[in-house]
Amino acid sequence: MGRGLSTLQRDLLMVLQEYPKPGNYGPKFARPRDLIAALGLENTAATRAAVSKALRRLAERDLLTVYRAEVRLQGNGYRYGPAIG
Repeated sequence: MGRGLSTLQRDLLMVLQEYPKPGNYGPKFARPRDLIAALGLENTAATRAAVSKALRRLAERDLLTVYRAEVRLQGNGYRYGPAIG
């Protein structure tokens, strides 16, 4: 039996539900830095690590959608959106 969601996880899910709605080519996915800015958090290494861990744990619970670009210019290219399906 799992534990409940942390405050950060609940805040991330709330932001993702309000993130720009789907356009002509499907849903718009948020980068972690977009989520940090939307939450009004300071963009520090500790914040990025906490958000990354929270997003990974939400994905493990299938509470959000993870998109990874095949072609990326920098980093892993992960994007996150609300759960689909």
